[in-house]
Amino acid sequence: MCVQYLIWNPTIGYSHVAFMGNIADVLTADGHNVTIFSPGLDPHVTTFGNRLPARTIRFQPVGVGENDWLKMEMKKPSMWESPPCDGVCFKWSDFDVVMESMKKSCLGRK
Repeated sequence: MCVQYLIWNPTIGYSHVAFMGNIADVLTADGHNVTIFSPGLDPHVTTFGNRLPARTIRFQPVGVGENDWLKMEMKKPSMWESPPCDGVCFKWSDFDVVMESMKKSCLGRK
């Protein structure tokens, strides 16, 4: 039985997009109808993450600016090249930017 899937895949980062794209590929390979909806948050991520054919929709949310996104601490050095950290390595200010961008993406306003 073929099922229709909508995968919500915001461009938070390459690893997230690749992971969700792999899920889309598994579903597509199993014969399902897959649509990937990708709100643009990180301007450096331009892929949908999938390798197999799927319907793809890119959406640029109103009020989500790349300047805010690129100022986040987590976007500066590569996580794999940074020195080890103690405690929480993710800045709460970065989390606030992510959540505000998601909210603007859903509401469609500034």
